[in-house]
Amino acid sequence: MFRYRLARNLFAAILMLVALSTGACRRTDQQIPKIKDPPPTAAQSSPAALPEVVGNATCPVSGKPVGGSAAAPSFYSDFHGKRVGFMCPNCKGTFDSAAEDKRLDLLNKALASVGLAPVK
Repeated sequence: MFRYRLARNLFAAILMLVALSTGACRRTDQQIPKIKDPPPTAAQSSPAALPEVVGNATCPVSGKPVGGSAAAPSFYSDFHGKRVGFMCPNCKGTFDSAAEDKRLDLLNKALASVGLAPVK
């Protein structure tokens, strides 16, 4: 009895493998709908949507030199369309978790360090 069930199950498994390998269950490209990429939004296609790099050489949180360079800081956050550089990830985290008015003060501190007008 046991041998009979084992042989029957083995035969059924072999038949399934043969059916799958011959393409009986294969989908064609016509059955799969093509997904089109959505058109780019204005923010994606417009270079004006990119934030303006402040270029601050000193971190507005710690007062130490910015990581990387002033033109391309290693750690930065975008706020009010401006990219502010920071010394380290901790300073960036402090900025990101601060209240809106505190972040505005830090942004204006970075802007003042390079002689730019403050953001209101």
